[in-house]
Amino acid sequence: MLTLTERCRWALTYVIKTNNLTNKTLGVCLGVSEATIGNYRNEVAAPKIEFVDKFCGEFDISAEWFVRGTGAPFPGAQGRYPEVCGERKPAGGTILRKGAMPDSPDSAASGLIYIPVARMTLSDDGHPIKNDDAGSIPFRRDALQVNPKNAVMLEMIGNEMAPTFHAGDMLMVDLDQVSIRSGLIYAISLGEKLISIKRLEARGAQIRVISDNRKIYEPFLMAKSAIQVIGKVVWHGGEL
Repeated sequence: MLTLTERCRWALTYVIKTNNLTNKTLGVCLGVSEATIGNYRNEVAAPKIEFVDKFCGEFDISAEWFVRGTGAPFPGAQGRYPEVCGERKPAGGTILRKGAMPDSPDSAASGLIYIPVARMTLSDDGHPIKNDDAGSIPFRRDALQVNPKNAVMLEMIGNEMAPTFHAGDMLMVDLDQVSIRSGLIYAISLGEKLISIKRLEARGAQIRVISDNRKIYEPFLMAKSAIQVIGKVVWHGGEL
């Protein structure tokens, strides 16, 4: 399966060729510089999640394919470009709603409870979707600081939040905590049903959206009404 940067390179090249664009004209269309498009096409840098949001929405590219490599980049691509397509997945999936998580194989005897892993994309009505490939992650019931019926697990993609979180880290998100407290980290959606992990600062009617990896990703402001807060990150784990 292609990596995220390989999928980005392929998608940008495909869009440029099929729409008779250049790095510069595509950058103008998406509000980024010609150099940024060049860096993405040369795999010098991984794409920012807000870029993925805008690119997929503008050119009808599957965000699930772009982010996770699942399925095809667009309808019909499986037959024409099988080399870039991932395993096909059913369109549906268990919707993970606050307070109504699916029954888990928790064990009273062991004291464990299982928190479902969600995809990094949302359902049509804006809820997390269970990642059936990843299953659930066990936690000691007496160690949880949140209601397990309101919790989901997400796998961090990319290194936008480094050094706080790294690609592959698992994050627990409390869906009940959606009020923004400045300086804390949340799972949010900026559009196109993609989930991203960002540090947020409230500034009146605007929100400052921060990636901890500021050497590469600069903070930016968005209208509060344009951001869907899915929940607060309350735990994370990864390789040492």
